[in-house]
Amino acid sequence: MDIMQLVNMLEVVKTNYKEIDFLLNADIAYTLRKVNEIKAIIDKDGDLKEPFYFQLVYRATINYLASASALIDYCRKFVKQFDKQIQDEHSIKVKEFFNNDLCYFVKDLRNYYLHEALPRYSIKSRQFHEGKDGVLYSLSKQKLLKWDSWKVRATTFIANNTEHLDMTLILKKYQTIVDNFYSEIIVYNR
Repeated sequence: MDIMQLVNMLEVVKTNYKEIDFLLNADIAYTLRKVNEIKAIIDKDGDLKEPFYFQLVYRATINYLASASALIDYCRKFVKQFDKQIQDEHSIKVKEFFNNDLCYFVKDLRNYYLHEALPRYSIKSRQFHEGKDGVLYSLSKQKLLKWDSWKVRATTFIANNTEHLDMTLILKKYQTIVDNFYSEIIVYNR
């Protein structure tokens, strides 16, 4: 495997993140202009309708989580082609960036989506900075904790969070870690 395969997979992750970020952060009027099909999510009272919007969010979230997981596998395979010293250095870097409860949660969330259920989202209007309307996309802590296959660190993350886990912030923090880690890997190998 060469560095370009890793770079390409990283671009897939970034593109998938941009899509979910767009769905979760764009103000509603802008979203309606940009994504014509989303018209169906607003009812006559201005409330968000579930079905179509949830389908978009489910698809985008699954794509993001699956590609992030694939990126981990790609990187592991990429590093195996080097000598033990580089592999050991890489392991240290992985722990430095990803050895935290947030990363364990995101990794296990992929398994939850693919093997347990599509979680019910709490979708509420919210005010963004500059007074724009947006969408608060969250998952219920209590409902997530009912699943018994979370790893300990993921369970800790959920338990230490508020009742509604703000997925917009969680995915943004995770993507920042991904960007920082892989930019170091790519710069080092060019």
